[in-house]
Amino acid sequence: MAKRKIPPHWERLLRGSALVLAVKVLGALSGYAFVFLLVREYGKEGYGSFELAFTILSLASALNRWGWDGIVVREVLARKGKKKKQNAVVTAAFSFVLATGLVLSAALYWGAPLLGKLFHSEQLPKHLSVVAVLLIPWGWFQLRSDVFRAKNNLLAYGLWQYGSLTLLASILLFLVPVDASVYSPVTLLLLVLLPFLAWNLWKLRASAASVSLQEQRAEWKLALPGATSMLVSSLLYLVLSWSDTLMIGYFLDESAVGLYRVSFKVATLIVFAQFAVNAQAAPDIARYWAQGNRELLQNAVTRIAWINTVVALPAFLVLTLAAPWFLGFFGADFIAQAGTLRWLALGQLTNALCGPVMYLLNMTGHEKSARNTMAVGVVVNLVGNAVLIPTVGIAGAAIATSFTMALWNGWAMVAVYRKTGIRTFLFWR
Repeated sequence: MAKRKIPPHWERLLRGSALVLAVKVLGALSGYAFVFLLVREYGKEGYGSFELAFTILSLASALNRWGWDGIVVREVLARKGKKKKQNAVVTAAFSFVLATGLVLSAALYWGAPLLGKLFHSEQLPKHLSVVAVLLIPWGWFQLRSDVFRAKNNLLAYGLWQYGSLTLLASILLFLVPVDASVYSPVTLLLLVLLPFLAWNLWKLRASAASVSLQEQRAEWKLALPGATSMLVSSLLYLVLSWSDTLMIGYFLDESAVGLYRVSFKVATLIVFAQFAVNAQAAPDIARYWAQGNRELLQNAVTRIAWINTVVALPAFLVLTLAAPWFLGFFGADFIAQAGTLRWLALGQLTNALCGPVMYLLNMTGHEKSARNTMAVGVVVNLVGNAVLIPTVGIAGAAIATSFTMALWNGWAMVAVYRKTGIRTFLFWR
């Protein structure tokens, strides 16, 4: 009997996703090792302070990139086969991030003492002085990752992720004795970013030579309206993603931030497959929509839904049943947050099951709908955290975050169907 062959669309999706997933798993394992080592070296208070600093870095970096990450993915795909035009938009994006980064870095450096007082932290200003130096290399690192994704270089895209940095930082932290009173955890990220920064500078030197300043300014003028719309959506998404951390830091303390963020990171195990599959599928989504081929687009989204569902449901059940066991790896103090982990796992499950709704809205020209969805989510999340954290504590942030995640994913899922006719939920037929 002839061996049954996997359909080519499934084979390409699974092969590409498996590659990114393998790198993602390695990065995630290093990420958990990094958290473990940070908790061991700096304590849950020091780790909480690091998470506050990283939250501020993430928000500042989104403002620094100004939506150019989305523009790069869209335009590099649209200019396939036109290397000079691709170089023009990529060079313009990197030079824009450099210019805005200089201003934001100065603001972060001088505003560090004020932010330290706002979050009742003595360690935070020291971390933020390093964040100010880290901002431009971090923005370029993320931008280069999106260039690789646009060019469908999935191995490079998988390697240029936060997990690669935590792998190197974990090795450094494990091998080199650290004086916690001198070296902040953010300093480790800056050190391991230096090789990536050097590679970026080398690549930019080659591409910038063929792109004049006039051509870069033309790209800025052409891209800024769309980039600004994507910036608003990105900022809203980041506020939605990090507001729980910031508000725990404001209402409670750094120790509470450390306890919460460990639970949050464990809960993201549920969306491992989603990251890998979305990385492979995003270019397909943009291409099928540009071709006007709704049937192929729906088939691609259905394949994504199958993979997300098959992975996310078992992962949710395992995390829910064995929450204390998973948290116990990080220390006895974390086991009490099993309820927090279960709430966060529920939110991540809805995120996985609803599918790549934001990718679809942004890649099909419905950036405004994506922005409006995020705006509603941000308001609900801020109100929920402001009410529940002072009354319920850390678990209150998990409840507010999970409810909001279910709300905006469901809202966006309906918006995708109304605007494109595409169903992203596997059981919605």
